[in-house]
Amino acid sequence: AGVHDLIDEVAQASGATVVVVTHNEALAERMPRRLVLKDGRVSA
Repeated sequence: AGVHDLIDEVAQASGATVVVVTHNEALAERMPRRLVLKDGRVSA
């Protein structure tokens, strides 16, 4: 398992919220919720 899988497992087991900041679209698509920063504004 990769680092991202491990972080996901720990977050789910503990009920913690994890904030991931990435330019990797494949990783972002794995997240249950995405917020996108575009032109300096956050959009859901």
